[in-house]
Amino acid sequence: QYPHQWLWDSCFHAIILAHLKPENAAREIESLLESQWEDGRVPHIAFSSTVPMDRYRPNKSDWETGRDSSGITQPPIIATAAKTVFQKTGDLEFLRRVYPKIVAFHHWLRETRDPRDTGLVGIVHPWESGMDNSPLWDGLRDAYLKTLKAEPVIPPRVDTRTIPTAQRPTDDDYRHYWGLIEVFQKVDWDGKKMAEESPFFVADVLFNSLWAKANEDLAQIAWCLNEKGDSSEYRFQTNKTRRAISDRLWSAKDKFFLSLDLKTGLAIEVKTVGGFAPLYAQAASGPMIEAMVDHLRDPREFRGESGIPSVSLSDPSFDPECYWRGPVWINLQWMVVQGLIRNEKFDLAAYLSARSRALVEDQGYWEYYDPFNGKGLGAPHFSWSTLADVMNPLLPSSIFKAGSLVVGEEEIIAEEDARVLYSNPEAKTEPIKADRISCSSAYVVKRVMDRVGSDLKSRTNRRHPRADRLVKAAAYLKGLIESQRSVEGTPRYGDLACLAGEAYLSGLGYQVKIKSRSVVQPYLVVTDESGEERIIDLCSGAFWEDPYSQTLLHFARMSRRIQDEISGDSPSWMRLEEGFMDTQVAVDRCMSGILRARLSRVEAEKLNSAMVSHGKVVEQVLRLALPSSAGFLKNYSTWLSGLEKASL
Repeated sequence: QYPHQWLWDSCFHAIILAHLKPENAAREIESLLESQWEDGRVPHIAFSSTVPMDRYRPNKSDWETGRDSSGITQPPIIATAAKTVFQKTGDLEFLRRVYPKIVAFHHWLRETRDPRDTGLVGIVHPWESGMDNSPLWDGLRDAYLKTLKAEPVIPPRVDTRTIPTAQRPTDDDYRHYWGLIEVFQKVDWDGKKMAEESPFFVADVLFNSLWAKANEDLAQIAWCLNEKGDSSEYRFQTNKTRRAISDRLWSAKDKFFLSLDLKTGLAIEVKTVGGFAPLYAQAASGPMIEAMVDHLRDPREFRGESGIPSVSLSDPSFDPECYWRGPVWINLQWMVVQGLIRNEKFDLAAYLSARSRALVEDQGYWEYYDPFNGKGLGAPHFSWSTLADVMNPLLPSSIFKAGSLVVGEEEIIAEEDARVLYSNPEAKTEPIKADRISCSSAYVVKRVMDRVGSDLKSRTNRRHPRADRLVKAAAYLKGLIESQRSVEGTPRYGDLACLAGEAYLSGLGYQVKIKSRSVVQPYLVVTDESGEERIIDLCSGAFWEDPYSQTLLHFARMSRRIQDEISGDSPSWMRLEEGFMDTQVAVDRCMSGILRARLSRVEAEKLNSAMVSHGKVVEQVLRLALPSSAGFLKNYSTWLSGLEKASL
């Protein structure tokens, strides 16, 4: 359906690839920038020379730009994507390569789309919004078509060959689209004249919110590259756009952000998912944020069964299956979740991200989804819908999903959580006695240990310390412990598992040490006959179900990231920012479960100690934060202090 390269699609792909193959993510952005024009614009389509001309229309001949690209742009999220790649790689050379090109793009947008320097940039075509046939544009389309003396000759449509017509824009939409293209062809694609001559010139909420966020991210990139003057300028531009969004695009009547027709000065009174984008840009004040949350929770407006619809459910134009007129789009679910996180609405962010993951797990990666039944619609195998998988990167990795865990050194090196849990240099061998186990009642401990002893006595050949039998032995032991525990028992039974594991595996002839001090999760270190040490965790599955244990891990993981960063040659706040936000979301989600669990005094003390230790590490990095990020980090410290007080 889409055989070429689109601007904002490509940026979303880079954000996803940064979590999977960062080198591919960098190449995605650099490939996109190869289509940049001499004046700085980055076109919304870069045409591939390997694709037959009739496979996609309009093709490069239809556009008549004299280049292998279209002549309009799309939401400007290149700086945001580049920052995400750097957060994952720390590759300053990549930033140096793309920085001047992104700067040129931002300069072109300001010069051609905000000629009065208001802070708001205008779009000249519905395609530039990314939301092609949104009801936002119906009034402008109808008014434009009435002015035509002759209908534009639109290129043959091929978009309905594989997608049902009911799910695509109408022919009237395409007459509008192509009529505007003909206007731009007549001014020879001159950026300023396009804005002056286009009958369509709109300050779109989504576009401007992404513009504000892109300037914020470009300010951070400039700071990392020691371009301090540039960084200050982009921070100024960010704040100017934020103020303009708040002052000019907020509707007090609707309590919602509305796009603005810059030709007439009138608000476009249609509520779409783009109205939540100011959360992502941090352009909304406290009362505005609360109003946005109310809209998201309202089943009459944006609380769809399978996600946030692209248009309010109460709008007369709402259509659950037609492109940008109602369906759920994962890229904008991701944006709303990020916006909620940035405004510390963690519970709602966690709920929406979980719902998006459930949607793609059930339906697969479709272009968009029915907001009522979740049915996948549009093009299948659609790449940006994999954003659902990175909305919450703190889910357990695949190696932790098993009931018991046996890992060697290679697995630990490759997996961040394994390094945090099992590579703690302060971990010490400490004997565990049955009468000191507080996570299970005494009779359960006795029953488990009696069963272990009985099983060892019944074995005729007990000594077989082969490495390939460790997994089988660990799985058996895990099942044994589970079968003897009481139904109402708490999942925090690491000490019991270690005690039983030491007795059982020692009885089989393995050398066993218990690591249970200064670690998040107690575990066993077992040496086989070859002398190789392996980690055995007999309660890894239960660990991921326990909010208390997870909270300790989240703090330990973030502290480790900070310490690794500030111990390097070029510490970067920017590379830590995503981790701080993820930690807040995860810990806030865990806290309600912790309160229900009624922690013991020992557990409460350990949790508080973890928070205090993490706070000291955060104080270290606060001194290194970028000026544009220091405010967020101070809020993080305030949030952490509040948790410390609540846990006492």
